[in-house]
Amino acid sequence: MKRRIQCERALMSMLMLISVTGLSACADRETTVQLQAWIDTLRSTRTVMPQQAISSPTFLPLHYRANTDHTPFGRVQTIAPTDAAESDTVRARPKQRGGMQALEDFPLESIQMVGTISRDGRHQALLRANGIVYMAHIGDYVGKDFGMIRRISDSEIELEELLPAAKGRWTNRQTTMTLQGSGK
Repeated sequence: MKRRIQCERALMSMLMLISVTGLSACADRETTVQLQAWIDTLRSTRTVMPQQAISSPTFLPLHYRANTDHTPFGRVQTIAPTDAAESDTVRARPKQRGGMQALEDFPLESIQMVGTISRDGRHQALLRANGIVYMAHIGDYVGKDFGMIRRISDSEIELEELLPAAKGRWTNRQTTMTLQGSGK
């Protein structure tokens, strides 16, 4: 019996020791004043970085020529083309070529000029379409309207497009594509 009492005392003392240790971990070690001082030092040492400005969407020019020759509420009159209008119209269809070039699959509005490269004194344009950057030369075709590159400078390229006109004729349109910023 003596042994049993000794075992119970040892067990009780261990239980008391564990309880005291556990409760001491819950004790309030820092006061609210100390905690507030620590938060103030953190706020003074850390600076808030401003958020990056949201870039505005890039401007893509749209070429529109209003037809003011007639009113939609009046009688339709056929107007004979003048010599000036006749000179802008190509009589024959554009000549058929071999395979299409990569940039002919995209509408001209979705293609952006992102840079130029000069090699041996000749400029080459860097054009981005659908997230891929292509290298284009003078004479290459761009866009769905038979757009041919006529001139490349450091800040723009000049294109000549062939658009279908009335009665199976084709008309030329000069288009300029300017260098777009990175937007970042």
